[in-house]
Amino acid sequence: MTTNNHASVVLQRRIPTLRRQLLERRRELLLRVARTEDDLRWLDANLETEWQEEAQETTLARLLTTLDELERTEIAAIDVALTRMASNHYGRCSSCGGAIDDARLDVLPHVATCVRCAALHERHDGQLP
Repeated sequence: MTTNNHASVVLQRRIPTLRRQLLERRRELLLRVARTEDDLRWLDANLETEWQEEAQETTLARLLTTLDELERTEIAAIDVALTRMASNHYGRCSSCGGAIDDARLDVLPHVATCVRCAALHERHDGQLP
């Protein structure tokens, strides 16, 4: 068995565990998004007219909105990872097609690129894919 085939077999054995982790993280994020949306609705309904309190609440609303956007981005990445699992493309870099290191998948199971391609994207775009 070649090294590449061995890595593929090992990854296939890990897929159920990684899938459970992704689904659990997705569930947590959806709950946080729902709570954030509730908080934003409450702020909209309960804004005080005093300018200092309003400024603080506006700042908090911006922070909550930013967090909400980041959580939605992570949920979308998890959905892509789950789709890649279902189509047997999980663990392969979406840019170069090479294998994504197991340690990288352990830390970021929703990641779609290898370290090399992520670094290239970061240099070109200023952010990780």
